[in-house]
Amino acid sequence: MGSGVARALALFLCCLFSLFSFSHAAPNQQWGAAGDVMLYAFLALAVALSAAFIGLAYMASQIFNVPALGAWVKIEVQELVVSVIIVVLIVGMTASLNSAVAFATGTDGYYDAAVAYLDGFRDLGLQLHQKLLHVGYLVNLAAGFSYSVSVSAIYAGANFSSAPRSGLGGLVGAVGNAVDSVALTVLFISAQKVFLVFFVAISSIIMPMGVVLRTFPFTRKLGALLLSAGVCTAVVYPTALVLSKEIYNVYGTDLQAKVANADKGVPNLGSPPGSGTLCSPAAQWFASGFGLGDLFWSIVYCVPSCALSGPLSWACYNACSQGVSLVYSLITSSYGMVMWPVSVGYIGQFNAGDYFTPVNENSLPAATDFSVLALVFSLIPIIITIVLVRNFSNLFGGESQLYGLFKLVG
Repeated sequence: MGSGVARALALFLCCLFSLFSFSHAAPNQQWGAAGDVMLYAFLALAVALSAAFIGLAYMASQIFNVPALGAWVKIEVQELVVSVIIVVLIVGMTASLNSAVAFATGTDGYYDAAVAYLDGFRDLGLQLHQKLLHVGYLVNLAAGFSYSVSVSAIYAGANFSSAPRSGLGGLVGAVGNAVDSVALTVLFISAQKVFLVFFVAISSIIMPMGVVLRTFPFTRKLGALLLSAGVCTAVVYPTALVLSKEIYNVYGTDLQAKVANADKGVPNLGSPPGSGTLCSPAAQWFASGFGLGDLFWSIVYCVPSCALSGPLSWACYNACSQGVSLVYSLITSSYGMVMWPVSVGYIGQFNAGDYFTPVNENSLPAATDFSVLALVFSLIPIIITIVLVRNFSNLFGGESQLYGLFKLVG
């Protein structure tokens, strides 16, 4: 095949041996022990498959005396060696990054460190979300507090009602928006973890596929892209997450303190004194005549009283029921009249500022800082990964301008 091809094959065998040598130092935590073996087995199988195809092409060129095919084989052997060198570099980079991250973070490698970072950020968001829900409940309780006084006497009556802290409704909306923002941020963080697990799992497929596709001229750009995508999503992306974590640690202590104090100082309005007794179901049923109103008490009192009136029983009942209705109206009105001064005095202890100040100083800043920091530190790994996918694709012989599939294979 010529001295050039022989040297290329020798370099190919040396690189293949180096691949398995690096495999002992490469991380296995992100795939697991079995997954790690499978990844390197697939890479070796991809290289062997490409080499077998080129070998068959060379045999065909010799048997059928096709010089053009023989020239093509010489070129593709060199490209195969380049593919193996790329794989060896990827494995070496993976081992080096994993060792560096394990040393710096005290974890088993970049994958475990990235998962721990995302889990911690998500748990902090869930804690903040729970506290903001509590704040929203307390503010809504104050905004919805109202009392009503009704005085009626059969055909005449009067009613007065008030909701002194209804102006807090705008604050309820602000807290609700903060809750929604934190919930969406937690969802975004959880989605990153799902993508991280997916990328690491799929890399054992697309990287060997990239080795095979890179062997042939018409799929070389696509193969380079798959190799680049595999190494960037399974290695660069989790490593970039670890980098974000180290930057986040500068702000993390302050953010955790803000989350811990997110519901601090917001008063719990509760219920006015005595409301538990007067507003209990038993008292309500008694006052309402067990659901029949004044008719129940008219029957209970007037029917026995007028039973012996003879022909005048109906007239007696009508007169008696009007008196019972009057007494019933006064008694039921007394509930509101008794609670009115109690409610006025009770709600007077809670000013609007008692809610506005802690929400404005604690709750909303915690939600804003969490959402902004989560967005920024999530975009950093994504930007790094996208940039390096393009750069590695170009380095591996692919297309740096990712216009689409036709551009990749053209």
